[in-house]
Amino acid sequence: MNIDTTREAVSLLTNELLTRVPFRRFDETMIAVTPGNGHVEYYVPYSVQEERPLFIFDGDIPEHGLAKAAKEIHVECIGSIHQNDAHARKRRDFEIPIPLPTMLHRRFFIIPQGRGVLMRYRKRSLARQYIIVTAAHKCDTTWEFDTTTSTY
Repeated sequence: MNIDTTREAVSLLTNELLTRVPFRRFDETMIAVTPGNGHVEYYVPYSVQEERPLFIFDGDIPEHGLAKAAKEIHVECIGSIHQNDAHARKRRDFEIPIPLPTMLHRRFFIIPQGRGVLMRYRKRSLARQYIIVTAAHKCDTTWEFDTTTSTY
């Protein structure tokens, strides 16, 4: 097993900021990545020839949220979210309901250069947070990421 020092995955996990995560390569098609607190290691198919970055995200992807060139390579259910009534406000008739309990998925996908819209949930109230992720290719293997969050 080699540590690939030239490449990193990017993670945006539940209630965390955008971080870079190094990964270990098993062979030309498989890596091991440990996002977040480092307790769970995921084995993900990711080719050595792939130039687009690996993005790890806890949440959902709205319809047409990512470009057609984006590719989901692994998804895993990491639990369910139950709403605490003390932190909830009454839903209005015109709002889209949140199914309860909501299943939380950790998604591993490859994203191209450009913008995408992702959706995650706030920890206490389950309010949706829409996140605009901008990926820009700087040089060879260097990518720059920026996020903008909007809560509704």
